[in-house]
Amino acid sequence: MSAPIAPWVNLGPASAVAEHGDYLTGDIPGADGAAIPVVVQNFRGTPKAFRNVCSHRYALMQDQPSGRGLLRCPYHAWVYDADGVPTGIPFNDSDFQLDREACRRLALTPVGLRLEGGRVWVHADPAAMIETGELLPARWFTEPQSLADEIAAFRRQWRYVGTRLDLEAGPITRALLDTSLTVAPDLTGRDEAGRPLTVDTCGNLVFARADGGDSLSLAAFLGPVADHLARLSGQCDQPVAQDQVEFGANWKALVENTMDDFHGSTVHPDTIHPAVHPDWQTHLETERFGRHSRSSWLMSDTTADWWRRIDAKATLRRVHDQPRYDHCFVFPDLYVASFFGAMVIIHTLDPLAVDRTRLSWRTFLPVAQPDRPATAAFRRSLTTMLSQSARTVVLEDQPLCERVQQARAAATGPGILGRRERRIADFHHAWAQALGLDQPVRPADAPY
Repeated sequence: MSAPIAPWVNLGPASAVAEHGDYLTGDIPGADGAAIPVVVQNFRGTPKAFRNVCSHRYALMQDQPSGRGLLRCPYHAWVYDADGVPTGIPFNDSDFQLDREACRRLALTPVGLRLEGGRVWVHADPAAMIETGELLPARWFTEPQSLADEIAAFRRQWRYVGTRLDLEAGPITRALLDTSLTVAPDLTGRDEAGRPLTVDTCGNLVFARADGGDSLSLAAFLGPVADHLARLSGQCDQPVAQDQVEFGANWKALVENTMDDFHGSTVHPDTIHPAVHPDWQTHLETERFGRHSRSSWLMSDTTADWWRRIDAKATLRRVHDQPRYDHCFVFPDLYVASFFGAMVIIHTLDPLAVDRTRLSWRTFLPVAQPDRPATAAFRRSLTTMLSQSARTVVLEDQPLCERVQQARAAATGPGILGRRERRIADFHHAWAQALGLDQPVRPADAPY
C-alpha cells in the first residue's frame, strides 16, 4: 500500500495507538503554514484524531510524544470522548450548566486520519474557522505585530511602579516594552526618551502613565478599587521578599490565569486548593467593576488556624480581622493579593515578547514590633517558608500558561467562560476597548 502524499503527515507507528487510551501527538502544517498541534488517541479500539487544543481555554492537552491515558486537559480536568465532546467537566452544574447539546458544540476540531503502511497519517482541516466569542482572537497572543500594536495602549494606562518607601531611597524605574518609566522622589517622571510622565499615588502605591490616554485621573481610573488599594498600601512599608519567573506565554494568558478561580483543584491540589474553604458557592465573593475586579475567598479552617498562631507569635499588623484570601486585579497588568488581612503580595507583568512574559512579585508582612529581636528572627524564618510557597504556586501555573500559548493559535472555537471566569471576559472587553477594537463586546452579564 502506498503512503499518502502531502498534506498528510506521518505522525508515528500505528502500534503506538493500538490499545485503548494510547495516544500520539505532533504538529502538522495548517493552510497558512502555521503549526497545528494534533493528537491521535485510541478509544476502545478505534483511533480518533483531533486538534490537541482544549475547547475550554485552549490549553495543550497531551504534551508527551506518546503515552496512555484519558484525553484530559490538565488545566481544569475536562475529559473528552471519542467524538471529541467534553463529557467530564468538573463544576459543570455550578459554573457552566452545559447540557449535552451545548457540550457537542464544544467538541474538539477533528483532523484527517489514516492508518496505512503500519503508520499513522494526519492532515489539517482547511475549512476550520476561528470565532471570537468573549475572548480576543488568537493573533493577539501569537503575532509579534499584535504586541507592537499593544505598546501604544500600554502607554495610555496607569501602571504601578513601586511604593513611597521605594522613593525614599531614590528614583524607581519600571520597564514598558520599548522603553522604561522612571519616577523621582518628588513624583515627577520621564520615560527613556526623556518625555515627561504623569505620576500620582494611591495611598503608598505609586503609579505612572506615559501618555495622556483618556486623561482620567488615577483616582477616577481606579474607581471602586481605590479605597481597597489605599487600605492595603498601608501594609506595604515592610517588604520581606521579592522574586520573579519568566513564562513562555503571552502576558494576557497570565492575566487570564490569575482571574480563574477554579483551577485550584487541578493545578494547585496541595497548595492553594486546601488553603481555601471548599464551599466556594457560599464563601467565594466576586466583584466586577469593568476593567478592575476583586475576589475574596474564606480560608479553610486549617489555614485560618495557622495564621492565628502566626499572629499570636509575631503580632501581625492587620487591616481587617477576617481570615480571607483577597485578590484585586487592577487593569491592565497588576494584581494585589492579601492574606488574613496581613500579608500583601504585589504582582506585576512585563511583556518581553509576544510569547514571553516576566511575572515579578513582592511580599510585605508587617508586624507591630519589627525591630524586636525575637520577632525579627521569627519573621525571617517565616519569610523563607512563605517565599518558597509563593514560588511553588507560580511554578505550578507556569506550564499551564505555556500550554495555552502553545495551543492558542490552533484554536478554532470561541471557547467558553464559566461562572468563576467571568472576570476574564471583563478583561478581554476592556483591553479590546483600549486597543480601539469593537470585539469582544461588553459581556451580557456585566454588572457595571
